[in-house]
Amino acid sequence: MLASQSNQQLAHTALRFYMAINIGLHGIVRLPKLAEFAGGLERMFEPTFVPTVLVQAAGYGIPIAEAALGLLLLSGWRVREVAVAGLALIAALTAGMSLLEKWDIVGIQLMYALAYFALIYTAPRTPA
Repeated sequence: MLASQSNQQLAHTALRFYMAINIGLHGIVRLPKLAEFAGGLERMFEPTFVPTVLVQAAGYGIPIAEAALGLLLLSGWRVREVAVAGLALIAALTAGMSLLEKWDIVGIQLMYALAYFALIYTAPRTPA
């Protein structure tokens, strides 16, 4: 199997697998403690102008989205579209951390964005 794949295909598969494990487990480990995660996010965003209801929705939605993205990346189904969704999620997370002025985290999130860009760039086109 390895011999039949180009370096680009192999790199894409390896990155897809890595991102599936990384982002998927971010969400999966939080699923049993969704209320705790959402509450922590609420407290974190108290000093911002973001409405509590939006923070609560994000607190419950982020782990579910992360788990779903991870499982979808692992499956290899519509990788381009899933990676675009992942990029949208990381953009939203970056906006939140920027509001909190957590620049160290924003820098880490840039690496996730670059990984999603690489997945999009190397993914085969999905038939319409």
